[in-house]
Amino acid sequence: MGERHFFLAPLLGALALSGTASMAAEDLDKGVEPVGPANYRPAETRLRSDTVKLVLKPEEQVEVKTLLAEGQVITYQWTSKGAKEGELYVDFHGHTLPPPGQKERVVRYAEGEHTAGRGAIVAPLTGEHGWFWLNMGTKPVTIELRVSGFHTKVEQHRIQTPGKS
Repeated sequence: MGERHFFLAPLLGALALSGTASMAAEDLDKGVEPVGPANYRPAETRLRSDTVKLVLKPEEQVEVKTLLAEGQVITYQWTSKGAKEGELYVDFHGHTLPPPGQKERVVRYAEGEHTAGRGAIVAPLTGEHGWFWLNMGTKPVTIELRVSGFHTKVEQHRIQTPGKS
């Protein structure tokens, strides 16, 4: 296979899927398949990376949210210091931001008592996608979250603990 075909075949496959080009099967080298929408996602926003560091006192809770358009991707990794297994609850989820009177759609990616996490998501809906943490231990916990991808912002929201002022 010549160098020209190595770079041209994937481009032609993507153009064919988008409907902007047509090609005959003989134009592609044997064994090259077009790229589908599950594997190729153009982005309208710039690639960005954010790091959030926070400290949770005992019984304190916080939510960190990213804003993603449907189909966009983020990768993430978070770690904690000061928490033992069973002392830090996390709920990784996403939800739409509907206009008043419309129902919110919610998806849950992961939930449990963990001291670290990492992975990636392709947003199944446009809205906020993020993490809720609750320190169930008796000592402060430091959390560091790193997020990279095509999100437009990262926000931290402290949640008032019931019975505390």
